[in-house]
Amino acid sequence: MSLVVFEDLLNDVKTEMHKFTFDELLRKCREVLGIRAYNAAEFMGITAPRLKSLELGNFTGMPARHELQMLEKIYGIDQEIWKTKAQDFLKENVAGKRVRRKYGAN
Repeated sequence: MSLVVFEDLLNDVKTEMHKFTFDELLRKCREVLGIRAYNAAEFMGITAPRLKSLELGNFTGMPARHELQMLEKIYGIDQEIWKTKAQDFLKENVAGKRVRRKYGAN
């Protein structure tokens, strides 16, 4: 499959990306392209469990710069967008997780 075909497959996702959180966008891009998590992780130079934790929103710190650079390379979405999405995700979710842990709410 050529790079142009990949870009075409991601056009709908890119058009709608404002609707997705970091984890949702990451998972959606990979799934639309039909790439297995293991293969995407290998290309990014990270472990499959690390990629899955990012896709599931199970992270509490910013993804590393090289991870954001590789996301740009794989999916053609600027790393600054990935960075902003990750920061927004962390602001919303890490604070919420702390409150849930402290007060025992689900």
